[in-house]
Amino acid sequence: MPEKNHSISPWRVVVFIVYVSVFLGIYAGANYYLTSQKILGKEGVLYLADSSYSLKVPNWLQSTPEEKSEKPTDIRKIRQQFGNNTQNSTNTKENGNNLSQKTYKNSVDSLPSEKEADSIALQIRIQYPDESKQALAGFFQALQALESNQSNDLFRVFHFGDSQLEGDRMTSILRSQFQERFGGCGAGINGMNNNTNAKLSVKQENDPRWKTFSVFGNIPAPHNYFGTLANFYQFADTAGYVVYKKSDRTHYKNQKIENIKILYRNPNAPVKLNIFEKETLIAQKELLPSRNFTIEQIEMPNNFEEMKISFNSRKSPDIYGVALDCQRGITFDNIPIRGSAGLEFHKIEYDHLQKQARDLKVRFVILQFGVNVGLNSSDYNFYENQFYKEIMYLKRAMPQAAFLVIGTSDRSYKKENGYASYPGIIKLRDAQKRAAFRAGCAFWDLYEAMGGKNSMPTWVKEGLAGKDYTHFKIEGANLVGNMLFQALIKEYESFKLLN
Repeated sequence: MPEKNHSISPWRVVVFIVYVSVFLGIYAGANYYLTSQKILGKEGVLYLADSSYSLKVPNWLQSTPEEKSEKPTDIRKIRQQFGNNTQNSTNTKENGNNLSQKTYKNSVDSLPSEKEADSIALQIRIQYPDESKQALAGFFQALQALESNQSNDLFRVFHFGDSQLEGDRMTSILRSQFQERFGGCGAGINGMNNNTNAKLSVKQENDPRWKTFSVFGNIPAPHNYFGTLANFYQFADTAGYVVYKKSDRTHYKNQKIENIKILYRNPNAPVKLNIFEKETLIAQKELLPSRNFTIEQIEMPNNFEEMKISFNSRKSPDIYGVALDCQRGITFDNIPIRGSAGLEFHKIEYDHLQKQARDLKVRFVILQFGVNVGLNSSDYNFYENQFYKEIMYLKRAMPQAAFLVIGTSDRSYKKENGYASYPGIIKLRDAQKRAAFRAGCAFWDLYEAMGGKNSMPTWVKEGLAGKDYTHFKIEGANLVGNMLFQALIKEYESFKLLN
């Protein structure tokens, strides 16, 4: 039997080499494109759509060992200048005004050098769409009227954001700082349902059967007359209640209440309203039917400790929340919309939104979104355009208000040698800035303010942010709030010199 020839023909070798070369060429080209577009990191991480997961991919453009070593960001100068007042003072004026004086002295004693201070001031500065720097003029005029005692109004600030704001984080320190200087008290607008009971400014208990309809989420709402908290509440059956208690975790200004405002729309039947201070009935009201946004205001005793508000009717009205306020001054309303990227405001009926802003004397709107936007994209034009439309919708509805957009914070992913900033952060930040400037809004770069690239791992290490490398802890949120307050006050003082 003849012996078989197992040799491979030269033609088959050539074909095999061609196939392998074509495959490697396609792979190398795709690898180069993904890397150049920062979709694939140099360390070989491919970011998937929801930015919570990643896929390790071999990368021929691997960094050198020197390049792979991530240098942590030093935030000591930031903490020296802004970190001495990151705990909210409580209870008494001794813990308020006097503590503020002590904090100021401590801050002065630990301030960085003039050169370093100039660098930090540049890092936290407010940015404007043009040289006129008039984007915040309306807000500053309201502050000036309060400071000079030319106004007895209570002006409001809407602080919209995502889960980064939950629990009154960041808003609480801004509210306290502004109320110290310009007057005001109370904890702003609070909802009827607080599942976590984790607010800094006020403790809350409530009927667990409240139904919540939000601009964001999968629960269909019966209509689009959403309220100032971007939702509305309805009680179950024929009654519902909410209890607010003084918090010992907040500034003394937030603990004082001079009046409450029930915010509602009632197209149905009269509602009986009972208000108790602990066990004592202090007010009874009837909320008459009205298809428009309505405010029912009730004066409160100054010794606020525990207040219960109960509602009774054959059919629930739309309740938008309860404002815990002073008679005059300024207040900040904390409005977190968990899961939102800031693209849902157009769902609120326009005339209804306009009336709320006008009746509540809103003079400043802060928009702080970003943690729910994916970081795998190389092009954020779509988000920029959609976000711009949402800003313009709000601006048209609130022509009396100035607007500030806060750019996304740093976020980090895990890699072989530690944690590093997602490559998409800067592109997302730039898209938010472009949208803000197109809409004529001021912009505050939180990414740079907290230290820029790879700053989040340092914030986590120092206990300022959580181990999800995304959300600030209370002390970190207060540090951010202090930085923003100082940046705004610096602009306000400049405004006063020129006007």
